[in-house]
Amino acid sequence: MNPDVMMMAEPVMTTTTAMSPEMYLWSDILGGMGIVAALIMFLIMIFVPYLMKAYGLFVLNNKLGEKHTWLAWVPVINIYSFVKAAGKSGWWGLFLIIGFILFVIPGVVMYIYLCHCISKRVGRTGWTTAVLVFFNIVGFPQVAVEYQPEEKSNKDSVVEL
Repeated sequence: MNPDVMMMAEPVMTTTTAMSPEMYLWSDILGGMGIVAALIMFLIMIFVPYLMKAYGLFVLNNKLGEKHTWLAWVPVINIYSFVKAAGKSGWWGLFLIIGFILFVIPGVVMYIYLCHCISKRVGRTGWTTAVLVFFNIVGFPQVAVEYQPEEKSNKDSVVEL
């Protein structure tokens, strides 16, 4: 036997205690609760941002006097509401979808341009465009709530004495 080769030690046998049926039940319950909690967190992370942006588009389109403002709440079709808030034709929505599906860069450029059109339409600066592009979850509700449409005055029809 070669002294350079070390012999492996015998494996150590340990005794384990079996889990009782109650322990199995509690581990199943806690594991199920973890799965449910993770699912709830996932749904919150998906739906809360969607609802915030939809609310912003809905209120903004109402204030801008657009028709069919309820479309802001319908997934995918809310692109039409987004395009109408920018003051563009509904065909821009189709072009935006095609731009994202076929060519990502033109879709992104169109999205930025439409966000800029919205910020110009509500009388805001380029910083608002940046907020709408990068932080649209809070940008659309903020712009919608802060925007006050100009009221038409009847100065010409009023006779002052």
